[in-house]
Amino acid sequence: MKYGAYLFDVDGYETTITPFLGKLSLNQFDELKVYATQSALTHPYIWLMMENFGYQESDLGHEEDEWDTVEGRVRFWMMIVLAHSCQNIYGTTGHYPTHIRELLQPVENKEYIEKLLFGRPLSELLLQEESVKSDLSPSTVVPFWCKLAVGWLGPQDIDAFSKRLPDWKRELGKLKTSDRQSYLRKEASFKTLVYLLSLASHTKRGLLQALVI
Repeated sequence: MKYGAYLFDVDGYETTITPFLGKLSLNQFDELKVYATQSALTHPYIWLMMENFGYQESDLGHEEDEWDTVEGRVRFWMMIVLAHSCQNIYGTTGHYPTHIRELLQPVENKEYIEKLLFGRPLSELLLQEESVKSDLSPSTVVPFWCKLAVGWLGPQDIDAFSKRLPDWKRELGKLKTSDRQSYLRKEASFKTLVYLLSLASHTKRGLLQALVI
């Protein structure tokens, strides 16, 4: 597994997915399938991201052969719609999450660090519409169509984390004299973090983050 980060057009995704949410909450998926299929055919660049999550272009049109359950097929279509709003920017087989955790543990709590690295659950974005919540069964905690193996950060999250960068840089600086080897390992990961937050801030986008293949 490696760590993947993608620029995420949060507003564009909300605009695209919102018309389908009412039907999804009622377990009606045909309209999502039609849209996802057309989107994949007209925007082939999405497969650069889709392949990182184990999907292949050859899966399109053969969903019933690839997945025995409706859940598997719907997650495939949901991921296509999501990929349409994303742009690949970073992937590594290195130890980026581990280094960032180690660097920030003295100054930030665990939940805060995990949010920085892996974002918010996608369900927070998909289930914020009251009309969607009203269609869901009271026993439904998180519908399966929300359970994609990704997390997201919005522009406000990016701004909040960016404001903490000077403090984190000072924490990194402490290692320069006390633990030179640890400093060198974490310096590269910190530069990656700065790059991801800076690019998202400059483009006024969010980030989508995940462990990928």
